Amino acid sequence: MTKYINMHMSENILKISILGANGRMGSAIALKALKDTYSSLNLINSKEENKTRNNTTQCNQINNNKNAMIHSLIARKTEDINELNNLIQGFVRDLTAEYNLTAEYESTKESIKYKENLVNESKILNIIQEIKEIKISTDINCTKGCDVLLDFSHYESTPSHCKFAASNNIPILIGTTGNHEPEDYNSYSKSTPIMWAPNTSLIWNLFSIAMKVLSSEDKDISFVAGDVHHENKKDKPSGTMKKLNRDINLESIWSIRKGDMVSWNQILGVSSSENVRIEHQVLNRESYAIGAINAAIWLTKQKKNGIYSMHDFIKEKI
Repeated sequence: MTKYINMHMSENILKISILGANGRMGSAIALKALKDTYSSLNLINSKEENKTRNNTTQCNQINNNKNAMIHSLIARKTEDINELNNLIQGFVRDLTAEYNLTAEYESTKESIKYKENLVNESKILNIIQEIKEIKISTDINCTKGCDVLLDFSHYESTPSHCKFAASNNIPILIGTTGNHEPEDYNSYSKSTPIMWAPNTSLIWNLFSIAMKVLSSEDKDISFVAGDVHHENKKDKPSGTMKKLNRDINLESIWSIRKGDMVSWNQILGVSSSENVRIEHQVLNRESYAIGAINAAIWLTKQKKNGIYSMHDFIKEKI
């Protein structure tokens, strides 16, 4: 019997609103897709279970019919060619029907297994239970009533989004990159928690924390870094590189915009005694989505207003 995943909501469930802009909603859509995939398992479970149960019943009936036909052929020892032909044709029809039902049953099981694996491998099971609702919109007014706001729209819209969040005491995660800095939102951070998160990948932020520690401990080391992104990314260098430069004072930054690369960041550290190189490539936006939702849930639990970073969130977890 196939085991099905059931969602057991905790008491403190959240309503999350995600703001995007046309062509800039990749991470938001990835997150919503994960949530919908998980939720859909509960909707299909009863339907699929009934379907597999019916298939099993029909297969059993067909087996009984086949056995009855075989016994009839043996007992009667008929010499009527037409009657024999009809019995054989019926036997073949039942075999075909059984094969089709079995194939459909296996296909159903594989479909459920695929969806379960998709959710399990996404590493989102540990946080999805805290979410009641995820909405994606380009209109700030559609976010009223949410518990936390994730801004993946455009940096020019972020000030008005932060103003809205501050006025309504809604924590907000800023995932936009471009010509702005966290200090631009100091006034809004007095009224609500704000997270400055140009890169929400958990792995990347772990690496950048390590580089920040290394830079502060070893004054002999110098860093250069660069990023490769898809050709439609507007800001250059990326917000990730700008944040890294604030943390470790890079000697130089290079950037390439080519093809459909989601993200590829590289850091090279050189000292008189040793060198270090780190490369981080994002294969799809799921990693951003998982990091963003983890950070957003954490942000809702902060009792003090102010500006936070992904480093604050991760340091508390490690």
